[in-house]
Amino acid sequence: MVEISFGTQSDLSRCLEVRSAAFSDQAPCAYTKREVEASLERDESEGMLQMISDGQLFVARHSGELVGLAGWKGQNVYNLYVDPPYMRRGIAAKLLASVEEQFMQKTSFETILVDAGLYTKNFYESQGYDVVGEPVSSDGLSYLEMQKRIR
Repeated sequence: MVEISFGTQSDLSRCLEVRSAAFSDQAPCAYTKREVEASLERDESEGMLQMISDGQLFVARHSGELVGLAGWKGQNVYNLYVDPPYMRRGIAAKLLASVEEQFMQKTSFETILVDAGLYTKNFYESQGYDVVGEPVSSDGLSYLEMQKRIR
């Protein structure tokens, strides 16, 4: 059974490990080895700590072990990652649903956005997101701008 809860500062190192494992596992199908390495070198700890502080980072636990995370800031979904051994079990969908639910409660935006990695397009489409533009480049990687109407 997977439980979704708010992330805490003590979860940070495991969140970074899950991010690294998930990105290393999934991203090579869409990005070059150099692009993957460059992205993994980026320090995400400050952004995650801010989402934790703001109560905007969720974690998924299986038998007490942190196996996934997802958050939001502004109008965007951030850091949706699931540890590879736990992928394809609905955990990402549960995390995203938690983000969307809180986003609706805390903001008045009518749409939620995500700069989706090229390899995540099908997942986000399955969750009701639509591509709204051509791929954009940020941090050396190309992303798909996607959105979902939530109101």
